[in-house]
Amino acid sequence: MGRFVSVLFFPVLLAGAALFVRGAGEALPPVVASHFDAAGHANGHMPRGLYLNLMTAMVVGAPLIVGLLPSVLIRRPGARINLPNREHWLAPGRREATLGFIGGATMLFGAGLAIFLCYVHWLVVRANAHASPTLPPSQIYPALAAVPGGVVALIVSIYVRFGRVPR
Repeated sequence: MGRFVSVLFFPVLLAGAALFVRGAGEALPPVVASHFDAAGHANGHMPRGLYLNLMTAMVVGAPLIVGLLPSVLIRRPGARINLPNREHWLAPGRREATLGFIGGATMLFGAGLAIFLCYVHWLVVRANAHASPTLPPSQIYPALAAVPGGVVALIVSIYVRFGRVPR
Protein backbone atom coordinates (compact mmCIF):
# COMPACT_ATOMS: atom_id res chain seq x y z
CA MET A 1 0.00 0.00 0.00
CA GLY A 2 1.50 3.32 -1.01
CA ARG A 3 2.33 5.84 1.69
CA PHE A 4 -0.20 8.40 0.42
CA VAL A 5 -2.97 5.81 0.18
CA SER A 6 -2.32 4.47 3.69
CA VAL A 7 -2.03 7.95 5.21
CA LEU A 8 -5.35 8.92 3.60
CA PHE A 9 -7.14 5.57 3.90
CA PHE A 10 -6.50 4.90 7.59
CA PRO A 11 -7.97 8.12 9.07
CA VAL A 12 -10.94 7.98 6.68
CA LEU A 13 -11.61 4.38 7.71
CA LEU A 14 -11.40 5.26 11.42
CA ALA A 15 -13.71 8.25 10.97
CA GLY A 16 -16.15 6.02 9.09
CA ALA A 17 -15.94 3.40 11.84
CA ALA A 18 -16.73 6.02 14.50
CA LEU A 19 -19.69 7.28 12.46
CA PHE A 20 -20.91 3.71 12.00
CA VAL A 21 -20.80 3.03 15.75
CA ARG A 22 -22.70 6.23 16.50
CA GLY A 23 -25.24 5.78 13.71
CA ALA A 24 -25.97 2.09 14.29
CA GLY A 25 -26.03 2.77 18.03
CA GLU A 26 -29.14 4.92 17.65
CA ALA A 27 -31.12 1.66 17.38
CA LEU A 28 -29.95 0.51 20.81
CA PRO A 29 -32.27 0.54 23.81
CA PRO A 30 -31.56 2.90 26.74
CA VAL A 31 -29.90 0.02 28.64
CA VAL A 32 -27.66 -2.06 26.36
CA ALA A 33 -26.79 -5.72 26.81
CA SER A 34 -23.05 -5.21 26.34
CA HIS A 35 -21.46 -8.42 27.59
CA PHE A 36 -22.32 -11.98 26.66
CA ASP A 37 -21.29 -15.35 28.06
CA ALA A 38 -19.77 -18.16 25.99
CA ALA A 39 -23.24 -19.40 25.05
CA GLY A 40 -24.18 -15.92 23.79
CA HIS A 41 -26.55 -14.93 26.61
CA ALA A 42 -26.37 -11.37 27.90
CA ASN A 43 -24.78 -11.12 31.34
CA GLY A 44 -23.73 -7.48 31.49
CA HIS A 45 -25.54 -4.21 30.78
CA MET A 46 -24.73 -0.50 30.63
CA PRO A 47 -26.42 2.75 29.63
CA ARG A 48 -26.50 3.38 25.87
CA GLY A 49 -24.47 6.61 26.11
CA LEU A 50 -21.67 4.94 28.05
CA TYR A 51 -21.64 1.96 25.68
CA LEU A 52 -21.46 4.21 22.62
CA ASN A 53 -18.66 6.32 24.10
CA LEU A 54 -16.63 3.23 25.04
CA MET A 55 -17.22 1.52 21.70
CA THR A 56 -16.32 4.67 19.75
CA ALA A 57 -13.12 5.01 21.79
CA MET A 58 -12.28 1.34 21.17
CA VAL A 59 -13.05 1.40 17.44
CA VAL A 60 -10.75 4.42 16.98
CA GLY A 61 -8.22 4.04 19.80
CA ALA A 62 -7.22 0.38 19.49
CA PRO A 63 -6.56 0.58 15.73
CA LEU A 64 -4.62 3.83 16.21
CA ILE A 65 -2.39 2.19 18.80
CA VAL A 66 -1.89 -0.98 16.75
CA GLY A 67 -1.61 0.82 13.42
CA LEU A 68 0.54 3.83 14.24
CA LEU A 69 2.50 3.14 17.42
CA PRO A 70 4.89 0.61 15.82
CA SER A 71 5.70 3.11 13.05
CA VAL A 72 6.51 5.79 15.59
CA LEU A 73 8.58 3.50 17.81
CA ILE A 74 10.73 1.97 15.06
CA ARG A 75 11.69 5.41 13.78
CA ARG A 76 13.16 6.46 17.12
CA PRO A 77 16.95 6.64 17.32
CA GLY A 78 18.37 3.47 18.82
CA ALA A 79 15.17 1.50 18.22
CA ARG A 80 15.71 -2.24 18.30
CA ILE A 81 14.21 -3.75 15.19
CA ASN A 82 14.22 -7.51 14.92
CA LEU A 83 14.01 -8.51 11.27
CA PRO A 84 15.43 -11.35 9.24
CA ASN A 85 18.55 -10.08 7.42
CA ARG A 86 18.28 -6.83 9.35
CA GLU A 87 21.74 -5.59 8.36
CA HIS A 88 20.69 -5.65 4.70
CA TRP A 89 17.17 -4.24 5.14
CA LEU A 90 18.15 -1.51 7.59
CA ALA A 91 21.16 -0.31 5.61
CA PRO A 92 21.00 3.44 4.90
CA GLY A 93 19.76 3.04 1.30
CA ARG A 94 16.94 0.66 2.25
CA ARG A 95 16.00 1.68 5.78
CA GLU A 96 13.23 4.13 4.86
CA ALA A 97 11.52 1.65 2.50
CA THR A 98 11.78 -1.08 5.13
CA LEU A 99 10.23 1.11 7.82
CA GLY A 100 7.56 2.21 5.35
CA PHE A 101 6.62 -1.40 4.63
CA ILE A 102 6.37 -2.23 8.33
CA GLY A 103 4.32 0.91 8.97
CA GLY A 104 1.97 0.09 6.10
CA ALA A 105 1.56 -3.50 7.29
CA THR A 106 0.73 -2.45 10.86
CA MET A 107 -1.66 0.21 9.56
CA LEU A 108 -3.40 -2.44 7.46
CA PHE A 109 -3.68 -4.64 10.56
CA GLY A 110 -5.11 -1.66 12.47
CA ALA A 111 -7.68 -1.18 9.70
CA GLY A 112 -8.65 -4.85 10.01
CA LEU A 113 -9.02 -4.41 13.76
CA ALA A 114 -11.36 -1.44 13.22
CA ILE A 115 -13.49 -3.51 10.83
CA PHE A 116 -13.58 -6.37 13.36
CA LEU A 117 -14.71 -4.02 16.15
CA CYS A 118 -17.42 -2.57 13.89
CA TYR A 119 -18.63 -6.10 13.20
CA VAL A 120 -18.79 -6.84 16.94
CA HIS A 121 -20.75 -3.62 17.47
CA TRP A 122 -23.16 -4.59 14.70
CA LEU A 123 -23.70 -7.97 16.40
CA VAL A 124 -24.39 -6.20 19.71
CA VAL A 125 -26.90 -3.89 18.01
CA ARG A 126 -28.63 -6.88 16.39
CA ALA A 127 -28.65 -8.81 19.67
CA ASN A 128 -30.26 -5.87 21.48
CA ALA A 129 -33.09 -5.75 18.93
CA HIS A 130 -34.65 -8.75 20.71
CA ALA A 131 -36.44 -8.85 24.06
CA SER A 132 -33.90 -11.40 25.32
CA PRO A 133 -30.55 -10.28 23.82
CA THR A 134 -28.47 -13.19 22.54
CA LEU A 135 -25.27 -13.08 20.53
CA PRO A 136 -25.03 -16.37 18.59
CA PRO A 137 -21.60 -18.00 19.00
CA SER A 138 -21.76 -19.04 15.34
CA GLN A 139 -21.52 -15.36 14.42
CA ILE A 140 -18.84 -14.20 16.85
CA TYR A 141 -16.41 -17.14 17.00
CA PRO A 142 -15.34 -17.03 13.33
CA ALA A 143 -14.67 -13.29 13.70
CA LEU A 144 -12.67 -13.93 16.87
CA ALA A 145 -10.58 -16.48 14.98
CA ALA A 146 -9.80 -13.83 12.36
CA VAL A 147 -7.85 -11.71 14.87
CA PRO A 148 -5.03 -14.23 15.49
CA GLY A 149 -5.26 -15.02 11.78
CA GLY A 150 -4.49 -11.37 11.08
CA VAL A 151 -1.53 -11.46 13.45
CA VAL A 152 -0.18 -14.54 11.66
CA ALA A 153 -0.70 -12.85 8.28
CA LEU A 154 1.19 -9.77 9.50
CA ILE A 155 4.12 -11.86 10.73
CA VAL A 156 4.19 -13.97 7.55
CA SER A 157 4.13 -10.86 5.34
CA ILE A 158 7.15 -9.48 7.20
CA TYR A 159 9.07 -12.76 6.91
CA VAL A 160 8.19 -13.16 3.24
CA ARG A 161 9.26 -9.59 2.49
CA PHE A 162 12.49 -9.63 4.51
CA GLY A 163 13.36 -13.32 4.72
CA ARG A 164 15.59 -13.27 1.66
CA VAL A 165 18.19 -10.86 0.46
CA PRO A 166 17.82 -10.11 -3.27
CA ARG A 167 20.85 -10.94 -5.40
